[in-house]
Amino acid sequence: MNNKGFGVEFSKDGQSFELIGWIEGDGTLAQEKTFSFVHNNPVDGVNYYRIQQQDYDGKIEYSNI
Repeated sequence: MNNKGFGVEFSKDGQSFELIGWIEGDGTLAQEKTFSFVHNNPVDGVNYYRIQQQDYDGKIEYSNI
């Protein structure tokens, strides 16, 4: 509902995240929508990711890491 888009965030340490991609949302849909994203510059070792879901009213929610 009210979905502006999804930010893909990356971290080397699981604490400090940076936005590495953005997928435009479709507002309010009744059906499920899928997307994919490829990180072109991962680091050696562990890479941490989370999804930032942003609404048009500015509300942001984060996925689990």
